[in-house]
Amino acid sequence: MPAQAGMTAAMKTLHDKKEPPPMNHKLQAAEATALLEPSLAEGDLVFTRLRTPFGRYIADASASWTSHVGIVFRDPQGSWRVAESRIPRACYSSLESFLGRSEDCGVVVRRPRLALAPTDVAALRAQAERRFGQWYDTGFKYDRPQRAFCSKFTYDVYREALGLEIGRRENFRELLARNPEPRLGFWRLWYFGRIPWDRVTVTPASQLESPLLVDVYDRRRDFAGPKKAAIISSQYSA
Repeated sequence: MPAQAGMTAAMKTLHDKKEPPPMNHKLQAAEATALLEPSLAEGDLVFTRLRTPFGRYIADASASWTSHVGIVFRDPQGSWRVAESRIPRACYSSLESFLGRSEDCGVVVRRPRLALAPTDVAALRAQAERRFGQWYDTGFKYDRPQRAFCSKFTYDVYREALGLEIGRRENFRELLARNPEPRLGFWRLWYFGRIPWDRVTVTPASQLESPLLVDVYDRRRDFAGPKKAAIISSQYSA
């Protein structure tokens, strides 16, 4: 089996290996969706924490709560959907499905400081849809053409559509050096014994922290506290 194919298969196993969900998880996802929808605007970035072992490794690498991100748009019928890069290819997912993959259905929504005009939303949608079908990049290499991962997808969509660089490009050495507990053993295994220290990537964590965005909605489980749910009121809210 080629190395890339083998890595993709291994990653899919980790990605799909969810902890047994509570019996009411589907109901929880539906309720989380209903709570979130009134706060959304097209073009918002929606952050989650994947409820898989792989998702936790991604979050841990960047010492952050989040491990996944997408961009919300309405479909022709007015329902919310999320443009995202996921295994195996970039696509739209329903908002409920997107939230259902998050640990405890947790979600954070952030929005550009500058209000988006309809033409801006159209440009974002066009850039997202032109990337649909791109295979997921299991190596998280930003400079690899025709492949994507969640934060590269959102970074490139915003950069190409509006000239906004949401997040930070950095190499693995810089990324892991900021983490007091980087779990290098997993990443050495993931990269067949050698971490590509100089490889440039972009993380959901750097986008969650971007000063170009403002908070809209926060429903997540804190690292050291109970679940919280809040709608952030600001002049930028829908």
